[in-house]
Amino acid sequence: MRRAGIPVTEVAAITGFPEIMDGRVKTLHPQIHGGLLARGGIDDAALAAHGIKPIDVVAVNLYPFEATATRTDCTDAEAIENIDVGGPAMLRAAAKNHEHVAVIVDPADIPRLIEARDGPEGRGVQLIMGNRKASRKDTAFRKLQSSVANGVRSSLLGDGTPDTGCGIKLFSREVFMDLPRFDHMHRFLPALFLRHGARVISVPVSHRPRTRGTSKYGMLNRAWVGIIDIFGVRWLRNRYKPGLLVREE
Repeated sequence: MRRAGIPVTEVAAITGFPEIMDGRVKTLHPQIHGGLLARGGIDDAALAAHGIKPIDVVAVNLYPFEATATRTDCTDAEAIENIDVGGPAMLRAAAKNHEHVAVIVDPADIPRLIEARDGPEGRGVQLIMGNRKASRKDTAFRKLQSSVANGVRSSLLGDGTPDTGCGIKLFSREVFMDLPRFDHMHRFLPALFLRHGARVISVPVSHRPRTRGTSKYGMLNRAWVGIIDIFGVRWLRNRYKPGLLVREE
């Protein structure tokens, strides 16, 4: 990042604690994970009390454990040292707090989002959505599920977004903090941003297939939850009054 001319702040400058044990302990600190797990409007007092700044985006390159451990000349010690701890911990924290933190794990996607923001089409854009459609690595049935779900949502909400389930997004924090909060809201960010009069565009990004665990959703329960959420978002959109302020006295 320094070679690219991007300003860099060392982790130790944020935590006030140096990395130790040859780098084994570096990011496992409340100043980092507090910033990742803080919920806007809920944990603001805790952030202020402990001098913690919220973190909006996590971009992590994990240690190449699989590539290292499968080498014929790899030693046990080398394989062990390539077991990443801090990186996955930050990714899990950001994923848990996905309503407030964006996660980027493929470095190739970072310049695509930034280029889209800074390019001619990015003027006045408050939300840039990743679109995995062209690179999707799934079974034909899952691709069909996704296509149907995105088609129904886009038709009923008119959000003009081909892939709202993509976890890679770049958006205005100011607009995001004004959005209503609810389960699965990440799938409806385009409609919610448009509700605020914001501009939304999509850019192609890489798709990383699931390598661990299984989805808790099948065809029917995903469709049922999605339909309920869509009508909920339609209600929110219809009830929205720009500039309406509520004060407690």
